Amino acid sequence: MFAALRKLVGAEERRAAPRVETTGWFARIDRREFPIANISASGFLVSPYQGDLIKHQKFYLTLVIPADASVPDSKPVEFKVDARVARVGPFGLGAYFLDAHPNVRMAIEVYLQQKLAAQPA
Repeated sequence: MFAALRKLVGAEERRAAPRVETTGWFARIDRREFPIANISASGFLVSPYQGDLIKHQKFYLTLVIPADASVPDSKPVEFKVDARVARVGPFGLGAYFLDAHPNVRMAIEVYLQQKLAAQPA
C-alpha cells in the first residue's frame, strides 16, 4: 500500500507516512473549524490556519470526516484526537497524531485506500 502512496505523492516525499489530499475533512481546534488539506496515517496539514498553536505544542482536536454521499442517511463522523504541532507557517499547521484510537487510524486508512483506488494506474 505505501509503495502505491509513494507513487501518488512522489518519490521525494520525506515524511514519516505519505499524505493524500482530503475533501470536506476538517479539524475543530479551540472551538474553531479549519479545513484539513491533506492527511496520512501519522499526521495532517490544516490549511489555512490562523490560530495560537506553536511548534511542539500538544493539543486536542476533533477530526471530522464528512458523510459518505454513496450511503443513504450517512452522517459525518467525529473523532477526538491528541496531536502535536510539527510546524506552523504561511502554508498552515502541520501536526502528527499522538496515540490515535484504532478507529481513527482505520478511517484514515480506508480513506487512503479509496483515494488510491480512484487514481489512474
